[in-house]
Amino acid sequence: MNRRPLRQFAVLMLLLGSAMDASALSCTITASDVVFGGVDPLAGVAVDVSATVQIECSELISPLLDNVAGVCIYLDAGDGGSDGTTYRHMRQGAEILPFNLYKDAARTQIWGSETAFPASGAQRVLVTLTGNLPATGSATVPVYGRIPGTVSDRPVGAYLSTFAGGARARYSYTDAIDCDGVTGTQASDTFTASASIISTCAVEADDLDFGNRSQLNATTDATSQIRTSCSAGLPYSVAVGSGGGASFDGRHMVHDSFPAEVVNYQLYFDFAHSQVWGDGSGGTVTGGDTGSGSPQAATVHGRVPLQTTPRPGDYQDTVIVTVSY
Repeated sequence: MNRRPLRQFAVLMLLLGSAMDASALSCTITASDVVFGGVDPLAGVAVDVSATVQIECSELISPLLDNVAGVCIYLDAGDGGSDGTTYRHMRQGAEILPFNLYKDAARTQIWGSETAFPASGAQRVLVTLTGNLPATGSATVPVYGRIPGTVSDRPVGAYLSTFAGGARARYSYTDAIDCDGVTGTQASDTFTASASIISTCAVEADDLDFGNRSQLNATTDATSQIRTSCSAGLPYSVAVGSGGGASFDGRHMVHDSFPAEVVNYQLYFDFAHSQVWGDGSGGTVTGGDTGSGSPQAATVHGRVPLQTTPRPGDYQDTVIVTVSY
C-alpha cells in the first residue's frame, strides 16, 4: 500500500527539478554608446568607430546536460529612424545624418532587429557557463559604426539617435537558438549614437597669368578663380593679401633676378575693376558667402595698368588667400 505514493512523489520531484532548470538562466545586456565625435564633412571619407555589447549570464542551478546559453542580440533603428534599406539616421531637428551599425569589421552586414532594419539582422553568440551556485559566463561583442563619406551637405551641429531599450538580447538554454524565430527570454538596454558636424573650410586659388607683353603701354586684364568649400550653412569671408607690396594699393610683381624692377598690378572683386579685393581695410572689400559643402567659385579680376615698361624678364608676386569663418 505504501509503494504507489512513493512513485508519485518521485515523479513530482523530477518534474519540479526540470522546471527549475528551465527558469534558472538569467542574462543581462549592456550596450555602450556609439560616439563618432567631430566629423569633417569636407573630408570625403567614411568615419568608423566601434562600441560594445556586453552579455552577462548566470544560472542558479547548473543544468544537467548543457552549460551553454544561446543569445540573440538585436539593435533597433533608433528614434532617428532610417531609410529602411541602407542607413539609420541621427537627427538635429529636421536635419538627418546617415550612419549605420554593423556586425562585421568590414561593415557589410547591417545589425538589425526582430522586425525592422533589417528583420532577422541579429548577432548570435554563445555564452559558456562555468562554476556553481551560480554558474556564470559573459561575452563582449563589438559593434561597428560608420558614417559614410558623403555628408558634405549636412549642416553644422550635433546629431543624435536614442535607442530606448533598443539593444535587446533573447536567450535560452541551447547552442542552436533560432534568432529568426524570436524565441527565448528577453533583456534590454538603452544607448545612443551621436556625432557633430564641425565647422570647417578649405580654399584653392588658381594662379593669375597676365601673359607675355613686350610693352606696358596699354591696360592688360586677366582673371582667375578662388574656390572655397565650407560646411553647409556656415558663413565665411575671403580675404586676399597685398602680396609683396607694403599696402593694397602698392601691389607689384618683382623681376626674378632684379628685385628693384617691378610691374604694378591690382586685384579686384568686381568685373568693373572698381572694388579692390583685400581684407576689408583701407577701402578694400572681401568676398564671402554661406557654405554649401561644395566648392563655391569667385572670380579674381586682375589688371596691369599703363606704366613704364621695366627690364625684360619674368615677374611674379605671391598672394595669400585667407578664409575666415
